[in-house]
Amino acid sequence: MKDVKQLTTLEKLNSGGAAYRLNGLVTCLDARTATEEEIAAIKRLKDDTFVLAGRPISAYAYAILDVLGVESYQGDDWMVLDLIKAWK
Repeated sequence: MKDVKQLTTLEKLNSGGAAYRLNGLVTCLDARTATEEEIAAIKRLKDDTFVLAGRPISAYAYAILDVLGVESYQGDDWMVLDLIKAWK
């Protein structure tokens, strides 16, 4: 079996693959922490409209930034609010 390179969280967040980006977000959520570089990448994902698991990646990004205490979400998008409620 061929060895598969394990991507860092930052590499996942910056990946061209949407599933990798979502995985990077979940990794930060699970750890309840992120480096400055990871936070910058998550902030860029607030504009990501690709939909995975029924929500745009931007919804996950907004929610994770709120849960990590980086930015308080002030919007009214039910998808983001639902994630924040589930994760806090």
